[in-house]
Amino acid sequence: MTNLSISYISTPDFVVRCYHILSCFEIPIHLLGAYVILFETPVSMKSVKWNFMNAHFWSVLLDWTISILTVPYLLLPAMAGLSMGLLTSIGVPIRFHTYIFDCVIATAFTSLIGIAENRLYILFMRFHWWRKVRIPFLILHYLFPPLCFVFLFFNIPNQKTAIETLKKTMQIDPLIFEYELFVLAEDFRVVLTCYTIFFTVYTLEFMIFACLLVINLEKMTKDTKLSQRTMEMQKNLLKAVMIQIFTPYILVALPLFYVGFSVVLDYYNQILNNICFMIVSLHGLASTIVMLMIHKPYRQFCQKVFCLKFKMFSVGNGENSVNPGIAKELELNNIPAADLDSVE
Repeated sequence: MTNLSISYISTPDFVVRCYHILSCFEIPIHLLGAYVILFETPVSMKSVKWNFMNAHFWSVLLDWTISILTVPYLLLPAMAGLSMGLLTSIGVPIRFHTYIFDCVIATAFTSLIGIAENRLYILFMRFHWWRKVRIPFLILHYLFPPLCFVFLFFNIPNQKTAIETLKKTMQIDPLIFEYELFVLAEDFRVVLTCYTIFFTVYTLEFMIFACLLVINLEKMTKDTKLSQRTMEMQKNLLKAVMIQIFTPYILVALPLFYVGFSVVLDYYNQILNNICFMIVSLHGLASTIVMLMIHKPYRQFCQKVFCLKFKMFSVGNGENSVNPGIAKELELNNIPAADLDSVE
């Protein structure tokens, strides 16, 4: 099924201009996020500082990979497209653009899993057997993307033949063929299988860590005599973690669902293709804004610099640290007070 719409929105020129405009907004916010993590993270949050920085780095790299390095123009449902970014300008073959994008997006997901795992470990697993396997678990996850997606490049078709087939099977604007097109595969099953495995594994892990956080917080609330304010702070912590993880996750997951829909049903709509990947390119921007809003020290810095007032998950009178009485209460229950401090 084809929906041919030759309008400016569906052209490569529109895509390039939009990514350039997005970059102008994204880069300053990305740099602000990096500065805040590096120089405004209090000592009380040192256990999560570098975890946040790692997630921020990969989120930003994903945005820059799309908006600056590759500037993709995909012809879904065909496994084909063109690249109009910096890598093309300096002569890097398009097949490597695809591999870089796949690895970066998967590693960005891994970094979000790292945040959830870090919170779970700090709050509940410090004296659990998990502490012995968590490092190998994370290392394997960072090795998984480059090993998984390398299989996509074993059966790259002859480009001239594949492009001729593309001309016959899809109603594409003829001007597109004046660009350097790249066809990753003529059979979508291998590509879709790799993406399905990656997406399924990572989604299941997100859900497992989220469930473990909820279950352990509920269990701790029932089994220990914590004050009402402390329990409220725990709920706020859970909200902050879930929002920080799932907001950027959804911005990638929804376009991936469209990719699967387009490929399986053989549906072509270039406007939706363009919008789909522009949404993915907002991943790092959304992740940075959410991080600055939900964590108290970062929120206070932004309030000071930009005179803004955020009232998300605000509890109590806005003091800079956890009340000493609550800190003692948390310590008796093996909960690091510092980790609730960020969402107080």
